Formats: sequence, structure tokens, C-alpha cells
Amino acid sequence: MKYIITERQQSLIKKLFENDEYNKVMNTFQKYMIRRHDAIEKLVEEQIENEDPNDWEDEYDYADNILNNIVDILRYNAPSDFKSLFRGVSDDEIDEWFNTYIKDNWGADILEYYYDNKD
Repeated sequence: MKYIITERQQSLIKKLFENDEYNKVMNTFQKYMIRRHDAIEKLVEEQIENEDPNDWEDEYDYADNILNNIVDILRYNAPSDFKSLFRGVSDDEIDEWFNTYIKDNWGADILEYYYDNKD
């Protein structure tokens, strides 16, 4: 089986294998997200229900808006020690991790809701 990945994903993978500190941070992030999985799932469901698919030009705008809203909420409600947990990692990179986690777990649900409810 072959996988096609972006240059950004390739650089993340490279960091994983080359940087032990990065591995620790990534593991911390994965644990952080797993502990919040149910809360994030509820947040995704709320965002899906609050956004009308007819207000968006296409499914990608709709999904991007929902993803951005969720990332903003996760950032805003992050615990006070959030930055210290992920020191050395840029905000953009953490946002990308959030986006990837949400897409991997609920991306299909977001698009399915869009297709089912678009007039």
C-alpha cells in the first residue's frame, strides 16, 4: 500500500524520527487529545449542528470553517500549562496537529452532514 503525503507531513515525520524531544512532545499531544476525545466529539457535533451547509459555497469551506472554529475553541479553553506541555513547537504546528486529529476522527462526519443537509 502506498501513501501520498504533503511536504509538511513529511517534515513532521522526519522530525519524529530525528528528534527525541519532538517524540516526547508528540506523545504528550496524543495523550492530551485522547483524554479530551469525548469532549472534542461533543464540540464537533455542536459545531456541525450550528452551521448551516447552505451558508457555504462548498463542502470544503464548510468543513474548514468548522475545523477552524473547533481549533479556536480548543486553544481558548486550553489549560494554563498548555504552552509548557508543547514548548518548542510553533502555534501553527499545534494548530495543524489539532486539524489533523479532528479530520482523522470526524472529517467524514462533517462532510456527510454537509451532503445530507445541503439544499
